[in-house]
Amino acid sequence: MDWKPNEELIAWGKEHLGAIPLDGIWSPEGSGVQYRKMGENTFALMFMYNHPTSQEQHNKFKILMEDCGYTVLEGDDVEMVTPALDPSRQMQDEYERKQEVAQGWACPECEYPLANSELEYRVDEFVETTEMELSNGEHTEIELWRCLIKCGGCSTVIPMEP
Repeated sequence: MDWKPNEELIAWGKEHLGAIPLDGIWSPEGSGVQYRKMGENTFALMFMYNHPTSQEQHNKFKILMEDCGYTVLEGDDVEMVTPALDPSRQMQDEYERKQEVAQGWACPECEYPLANSELEYRVDEFVETTEMELSNGEHTEIELWRCLIKCGGCSTVIPMEP
């Protein structure tokens, strides 16, 4: 693969990947891949769609993570899933996978399950505008947002990154 991340993307990657806590999950939207942060400088591929686009995305993410100073583990325990042919079933499967991951989110201060917090009172916060490469090779600007959730156990405000 000839693709290389530019300096701006590497800077973003260092900041974003560095902010993910140990055992945190990174599952870029629409990529069909999911990673877990195993150590300060290590991510492990946990899940990937058995599809060429997901394989391509993984290859690019791996290059980016390595350029940011991370090792990417790819073991035999990677869950390879063949996506459903029916688009509505595919959307439902993705939704259920996201719900499963979200059920494991806990406050970093008191371990209170964030799913039990009052999520309807979150505050959405603009992070930045950044450039994103489209599938056709062109670039476009996108806005990144995060939401601030107040822990129901200790009232710590937790920023949930995009």
